[in-house]
Amino acid sequence: MTVLRIVNDLSRKAQKQARSSLLDKTKIHVFGYDNINWQQKVNNVGTGHTTSMKAATHGTIYEVDPSTKLHEGPTHPVCHPQVFKDLFGEDMRHPTTTPTSLVAPEDPSLMLELRRKRDQMRKQALPAQLQPADILLGEEDDEHIVLAILSHVRKEFLQRSSSIEFDSEKQPTPEPPQVWPQMLRKTKVIPLPVLDVGEGTTKGNLEVFKQYFRFQLQIPDSFWRENVLFTSADVYSVEKLKTGQKGRQLDRSSQEFDRFSAQHPLAAPWHLLYAYMRCLFSTYGGSKENASFISFRHLSERNGFRHLLSIPHNFHDGNRFLHFWVSAASVSVVANALRKHRQPPKENDGQQDEPARRDEQDEFDDLDYDTSMRISEEAVRNMIGTGSSDMVDEHEHQDDFALQSRLMLLDIGLCIELQHAIKNGDPGRMLVAIKQLVPRFQASGQHNYVAELLDILVTIRYELPPPLRAVMLASFLVNPKGKPDTFTLIDHVQENFVFELKNSWPVGGTMKSLQYKSVIGSLLEVLANLKMGFWKDLAISGQNQEHSDKKRNATIDSLRIDFDHYAVFEWDEAGRTCDTFEVLRGDTVKENKDRLRKQGRPVGRVRQLKNVACDMFKTGMLALEGKTSATGTFQRWVRRRAAAMNKEGAASITIDDQDAVDIPDDDDDDVVDGEPFGLSVVSGNVDEFEELGNDNGI
Repeated sequence: MTVLRIVNDLSRKAQKQARSSLLDKTKIHVFGYDNINWQQKVNNVGTGHTTSMKAATHGTIYEVDPSTKLHEGPTHPVCHPQVFKDLFGEDMRHPTTTPTSLVAPEDPSLMLELRRKRDQMRKQALPAQLQPADILLGEEDDEHIVLAILSHVRKEFLQRSSSIEFDSEKQPTPEPPQVWPQMLRKTKVIPLPVLDVGEGTTKGNLEVFKQYFRFQLQIPDSFWRENVLFTSADVYSVEKLKTGQKGRQLDRSSQEFDRFSAQHPLAAPWHLLYAYMRCLFSTYGGSKENASFISFRHLSERNGFRHLLSIPHNFHDGNRFLHFWVSAASVSVVANALRKHRQPPKENDGQQDEPARRDEQDEFDDLDYDTSMRISEEAVRNMIGTGSSDMVDEHEHQDDFALQSRLMLLDIGLCIELQHAIKNGDPGRMLVAIKQLVPRFQASGQHNYVAELLDILVTIRYELPPPLRAVMLASFLVNPKGKPDTFTLIDHVQENFVFELKNSWPVGGTMKSLQYKSVIGSLLEVLANLKMGFWKDLAISGQNQEHSDKKRNATIDSLRIDFDHYAVFEWDEAGRTCDTFEVLRGDTVKENKDRLRKQGRPVGRVRQLKNVACDMFKTGMLALEGKTSATGTFQRWVRRRAAAMNKEGAASITIDDQDAVDIPDDDDDDVVDGEPFGLSVVSGNVDEFEELGNDNGI
């Protein structure tokens, strides 16, 4: 009983700490929560037993720091000013090499003024005739992405070429350009008790706030009148929260908490990584019946990832495969470019023997720094520096395999850049990558993420004052360990807590665990660290995730050999065709319809095949711009969002407007039957993130 009494005292102190920390006006806080589900056996007299699904909710308060500071030195370049301007607007102050914070902690009335400005800006209408390009296509964004992927390619090549040794101080390999790097500081994480509340409904999500902040922490009503509380939850919980906010807009209660306007819900960004992996696998996975030799299906089965495309996807296996793919592609692209550079010029047009290749480990041991930087940049720009249409125009014959491989390098490179930005604590870089992902999600049929990411980009650009933009950026990433490369997404920490509550310290299943759920929830960080300490002390390598992958080198070499053997990145001037690739999704459908019309045959049964790779960015942008009548448009999303938020001058969305999606005729030549998942519309209602259409991809 003595130990239990001590634990209970610690739990009560933790709850008092949460309240005092939240009321400290010199600190900035973010609230995150997630659902816990488990099956419980119920004994029925005379009929045996049944199982029922139980639910609970665990919340956490994060004390974040909105300060920013640029890293100094030639290794850490800074993004182009236009990239910063296109992302945040003209009134956002650029970060410097000295610590900078747009939120002055010594001004207790600042948050009240920021709250007033936020409410005012959210009521203002968005710029007239706002187009997708205004948000997604910055003038220097393409160059920024090329430099970021170039940095990753160079580092992978140098890591694989152990015989090349450059002085890291005099001959640095530049990192991706900085945008808004966070200050290196350990994030204070304050777990809260577990609630017997399910968040599957709008009422349940509102009840979570009521239980935590009104009953347990007893936060005064003045807090909700003077502050903005950024809230991180999964996309479906955010949908319910915004639905609740819409219903509370006309609340006549004297309590500000009842109006529910201080909360600023943001969709959890960690799920974005898994969703983009889905997007890559659905596009480049290849079909079982007709998978090309560069498809994920073919490469994964040859290299020990037989279940890579199994549903549901294993995030860790998929992530490892994508990193291996980029590493092998980097070595193949840069090494081939260096070999071409070293070959002597031909004196005549006669056939000459190719010089014997040196041992791969020592092939480039005499490579100088300047040549390495110059040739690698030329090679990467040749791969991803131009659009797919320009690549086709530059050659007499189209090479589908080379074109698809280069698009894969760009698309998978974006995934690597997104993870690197998160790990190193730069939410600005993360948002630049997110801008590139929006049309890719649109092309792959994941329209709920299109609406989610557009909402984030529009909010930070047009609907928040600069200090709250800095707070919003800080609300994406936390650093529980306080090390330079241990930043993580805020909802990833919450997912880990839920895992602990399901497996290591379960709160469901027995009456005893339910009785002490508040104790377990409040001390969860301590308990999780205690468990990890035991694992490390006992050398349980399979649990602490610090073991090395023994097959890493062999897998990367195997992939590289395949890339070199088939010359997948080299353009074959004679041309190569691939049945599972088209530049724009729907091109093959158009060609088949044209052929059938010439033969006088019906075209009604011609449909778009699934698992066909394409230029996702260009296909998605055409859909967002409304140039394909099989999808909704960006303008529809803007109108619906304005009506839901009751913006100034926003017209109500009527039934006629919602039904105004053009459903094309089968014989319409202007139709791109490009949606692989059926008829879909960009969802954009602020109070709901629907996944419209038959999203039955993977």
